[in-house]
Amino acid sequence: FAERRPRLREEPPLTAAEVLETLRFIPNERRTERFQILESVLSRCGKLEAYFLAKLLLRKAGFGFDYQGALLGRLIANHFGVEEERVAHAAALTDLFHVASSLETEGPAALRRIQLRPLSPVKPTLASATDEVKRYPVWVERKYDGIRLMLHKSTDPSGAVLCGAYTRNRHDWLELVPGLDAVIRSLPARTAILDGELYGTVMDLDGRRPASVHEVYTALQGERGSPVSLRYAAFDLIYLEGQDLTELPLSERRRRLGMLVTPLQGMPLPVALSLSEGQLAQAKEDVNRLYHHFRAQGYEGIIAKQLDGPYLLNTRDPSWVKRKPEITLDLVLIGAVLSVTTKETAGRFGSYVIAARNPSGGYDDVGDVAGLDQQRDLEIQQEIAREGLLTGKRIERQSSSGVRPGYELRPSIVVTVKFEGITRDSAGKRLSLRDPKLVMIRSDKAATEADTSRSIEELYLRQRVG
Repeated sequence: FAERRPRLREEPPLTAAEVLETLRFIPNERRTERFQILESVLSRCGKLEAYFLAKLLLRKAGFGFDYQGALLGRLIANHFGVEEERVAHAAALTDLFHVASSLETEGPAALRRIQLRPLSPVKPTLASATDEVKRYPVWVERKYDGIRLMLHKSTDPSGAVLCGAYTRNRHDWLELVPGLDAVIRSLPARTAILDGELYGTVMDLDGRRPASVHEVYTALQGERGSPVSLRYAAFDLIYLEGQDLTELPLSERRRRLGMLVTPLQGMPLPVALSLSEGQLAQAKEDVNRLYHHFRAQGYEGIIAKQLDGPYLLNTRDPSWVKRKPEITLDLVLIGAVLSVTTKETAGRFGSYVIAARNPSGGYDDVGDVAGLDQQRDLEIQQEIAREGLLTGKRIERQSSSGVRPGYELRPSIVVTVKFEGITRDSAGKRLSLRDPKLVMIRSDKAATEADTSRSIEELYLRQRVG
């Protein structure tokens, strides 16, 4: 629709206030009236306005709000004379648009009505990228190579129970995990929200080992492979029996979590439920010992958390520190290169340009990667078509068979890439991954969550100094 607008901009331009006030009517109208409202708004848009309005309506990443959320929250708090922490908490439960509108019409009292509730998905706390623990003692727990899920249980006065299992991006995966609904229902509480990791184990020639996140994804999609025994490790509790626990210290939240989960450990549930394992570390040596212990068991690494810290919704908490081997990176596809043309591959993409986030919010080209297999290539190409990621700009990439043509992509698809090392070009500027291989598609991550150019610089430095 944006492409069909006759002009780049309209005069006078629509204001944000006009758009938001108009969209407020949409949920209450019948289908026909909703289309009429949308048509009237979009008809007043230029190409740029129509494009961003479509992004807003479809709730797609790319606005840049992830980068400016803290700043916008601070400005809203200052404008309405309320505490910044209250605005941040309310925004994590809804969004900044709703918070600003509520404060405008109802004043500070409106924030008290924006509360954490089961079946209203929220974005979880994320660990900091640094591996430096600044204060001891610290709680150190096993880091699972799995899928982050927040389990919700809600019981109404009649005893009817509803359950949800939400990813980091607030998608409900309850139906994708067979038996998880029964596990949530078995929790000895009427209402609860647990944070944890869905992971798995597989049996191979060397015995039982932890499954990779790729093997867990494959199992959920019903694809053939080694049978995966799915498990759920709970590591936090943010809501219980009508009470928001996010402001309590981790030590108290874990105590209540233990009382909730421990009775179910060892029970023959469809998905085994357990409390995440960990230990208190008094010094750096203890952290190193626990890291190597969990790595030797085949797990991804560790998470170190301050026991006196609250749970910060939708925030990368500096007091949560993760440590894992830096052997893979999550990067963004910014280009698609056509395959060598044969009867079978005509019109298909054979490789993709991968990029890391840079400090200015753009993406730095770090090389080319071929698809994992025919099925994964098909998934990527379907995503490109479904989301309209082709910008129309042609590109050329050097390959072993010569220069190959391709097309630029809007940054959206995130993939995990493993590689043999990092090289710098002869000019001493551009870093590239040596022999990168696509491991999996990270459908649970947005482009704004991809690894950064700085991470690659740090890896290159470590490579140089051993």
